[in-house]
Amino acid sequence: MEVKEKNDYLLAKIAGSKAIFTKRHLFNFSRFLEMNQETIFSFIELEKLFEKENENIDCLYVPNAEHTNSIVILEKCMYYKMVQYNNITLKMPKPLCDGIITKDNTKSLVVFPGDCIVVAGIDKETGTRFILHAGWRGVSLDIAKNMAIELQKLGVALKNMEIIIFPSISREFLTLDEKNAQSFQTYREMRWNEEIGQYNIDLVSILKSQLTDEGFCKNNILEMSYCTYSASDKNGYMFNSYRRDKSIQRNAAILTGAKA
Repeated sequence: MEVKEKNDYLLAKIAGSKAIFTKRHLFNFSRFLEMNQETIFSFIELEKLFEKENENIDCLYVPNAEHTNSIVILEKCMYYKMVQYNNITLKMPKPLCDGIITKDNTKSLVVFPGDCIVVAGIDKETGTRFILHAGWRGVSLDIAKNMAIELQKLGVALKNMEIIIFPSISREFLTLDEKNAQSFQTYREMRWNEEIGQYNIDLVSILKSQLTDEGFCKNNILEMSYCTYSASDKNGYMFNSYRRDKSIQRNAAILTGAKA
């Protein structure tokens, strides 16, 4: 598995599906259930991206993320919030959830992160797939464990899943005060920064260790090793970053569905 850097997005493949992460010079999603002009434009460009990638996607499912460790199985969800962007319908479960699972391998999943981690996975045998959003609160609440529990209830063998970790803020720029860092004191990936009087947290490494502790195979985890806060290219900063810009603009982390 490898990550390819395109002009407007990053691209990788896992278990026959594509993992896409958008760049900020063209994609700026904000308040995506409110139909603002910035997001309308971004969805028009997203349609062009899908056409370029030969992906016929007319619906995206997104978690109702609120820094929880709650997981929703789409086949059991009866109520959705929905909005139509030209040819794409965005569907969000009404219950708060930072992770969603579906047994339908044709469903495409998305999260719109600022700096938080997004993880997606596919069971190579059944096509069961998930996507989750994890900021430091979600990691401290061990959202990986809850995802593993729900997948195993569906009969998924975690070791057979292929996993992608999308770009997020790196340890250098993710800092927490002493109170909020308490949850990570048992991890070596937390270091005191004397200069700023806070802790630097390697959240991706912690989440990866949580995933492998639950039974996901380390060798099946692909990481898009870009920092949303600092990564740059010819267009300037590559991604939207809440910590850097304090803005409402977000990136899109997409797992495409298998072709029907």
